[in-house]
Amino acid sequence: MKRENKLKKCDCKKNESIKASIMWALCVCCLVGILFFINSNFLTIAVVSGDSMYPSLQSGKVLFVNRIYHTLSCGDVLVVKASSGVPGRAYIVKRVIGVGGDTVTINYEKNEVYVNGKLVDEPYINYEIDDPMWDADIVAEIEYQIPTDSVFLMGDNRNFSMDSRCPKIGFIPKGDVIGKVLNP
Repeated sequence: MKRENKLKKCDCKKNESIKASIMWALCVCCLVGILFFINSNFLTIAVVSGDSMYPSLQSGKVLFVNRIYHTLSCGDVLVVKASSGVPGRAYIVKRVIGVGGDTVTINYEKNEVYVNGKLVDEPYINYEIDDPMWDADIVAEIEYQIPTDSVFLMGDNRNFSMDSRCPKIGFIPKGDVIGKVLNP
């Protein structure tokens, strides 16, 4: 009789332990599901790789990216899907210079950018080098008319940035925007 009671007590403890393990496993699964849902729909974490946004963003910096945004405007920092013109990258981080319908004019002689005829104040550009916007083709001025459903992006480290000025990348469709960086 005493032996049967001991066995019943052991079985009860074993069942409680199994129930507790299952509850913990369910809690962990729910937490992972919630985090996945948040990451997919609201907030994403990204890590900067490269120097195209220097000095604003250094390689290795962790970024929080808001996937829910209503408008894009000049100066916003975005994470976007990389085009096939960017080898080895699935995503790139760049700054919005103009949005659909805008005209962007880049004057390489003066190192100035104009949007719809107005000079853009760009305190974030890397001025540590002599010519922060040297154009490989040595063209004095280029004008871009941005299509309605696109954005024009440039890196802050203009001489070391593959961005909308490059024919391989060009205008970025709004559908390729992952989100706005919350902590540039």
